[in-house]
Amino acid sequence: MAGPIRITLGGNTIDLRPLTLRAVREIDLAFSGEAPADVKEREAFFFDRHVRVVMLAMQRENPTVNEAAILDMESDFQELLAASTEILKASGLVPSGEAKAAPSTGAT
Repeated sequence: MAGPIRITLGGNTIDLRPLTLRAVREIDLAFSGEAPADVKEREAFFFDRHVRVVMLAMQRENPTVNEAAILDMESDFQELLAASTEILKASGLVPSGEAKAAPSTGAT
């Protein structure tokens, strides 16, 4: 079992419990789908993905946390991105450390 996930938002360090499989599935779903063609809509789409990842992880500690609560935090995009990345690494959805993605076999 994975250890706690440590993120920083608004200059505050937050320790989160390991994710449940339900949360991992929800995070995976948050990153599925096609981005809109419009540039502004696409930027919002990607930003909202990271907000959702953080929200899902924080709900493990506090089920009342919602997207509005994350958006109302005094933080910046770099902190949000770093927090989201740590959560994604802990979930196994992106490689962490020296882990490398498996080479494509070209099969579909």
